[in-house]
Amino acid sequence: MEEMRSFGYICPHCGKAVLHQRSVFALSAAAARMECECGQEALEAQTDGVRFRLWVPCGVCGGHQQAACGADAVPHGRGRGPAGPQTQAAVRHSRRAPAERGCGGGGAWAAS
Repeated sequence: MEEMRSFGYICPHCGKAVLHQRSVFALSAAAARMECECGQEALEAQTDGVRFRLWVPCGVCGGHQQAACGADAVPHGRGRGPAGPQTQAAVRHSRRAPAERGCGGGGAWAAS
């Protein structure tokens, strides 16, 4: 049985919970785009073999967050979330700083 990883976020456009799964093999082989069924937002994941990068729609502020971690953290680690203490320093919003919007990086997403 192939090892899978789950990803989730709250779509800032329609407010629905979006859940997707990808195999560890697929995540290591190519970039992944996981769209909401409304078609307005998508989580994107890619690796260069050294770092794993995620671009995640934020259901709190409506912007997008970027998180980066070691290449093995998502496929072989326990998972990551932007509000967690291990990745909070790596998260930055693509529009403005979280404090300017009252968002502490709480966009709902995880990989495990």
